[in-house]
Amino acid sequence: YSKASGTWLRPEEFMRRQGYVLHKGTWKLAQQVEIESNAQEWEQSVRDWRKKLHMWLGQLDGKKREDALKNLNEIRDPAAVPPIVDLLINNETPTAVRVSMLDILEKIPSGDTTNALIQISLKDKNDNLRDRCLSLLR
Repeated sequence: YSKASGTWLRPEEFMRRQGYVLHKGTWKLAQQVEIESNAQEWEQSVRDWRKKLHMWLGQLDGKKREDALKNLNEIRDPAAVPPIVDLLINNETPTAVRVSMLDILEKIPSGDTTNALIQISLKDKNDNLRDRCLSLLR
């Protein structure tokens, strides 16, 4: 028991009155729990997009080419930006795929792309990609 404001309380009740919740065995503020939950959801969404992108890119040479192109062109989720940027900055990614990734990035409302576009426009060996990145930054 703890004495708070002249009354004796069990530790659990004291923590709840302080605004804490018991989450996975530790006391945290409700805001902390929400922030951690949102971060986990974001990370899972990014992982899901990474899988989808690799699957669709693998289908571009096969029978499902039209579906893959349609799916790629419909991407508007900001959670898709990190895996798209990874493909863009990887020099081993075919140039045609990198250009397609730029087309997709252009349609996604996200500020996360700026740093990657700057890096590509400064360092990439492909003149067309550099120029395209510069035009997207304007």
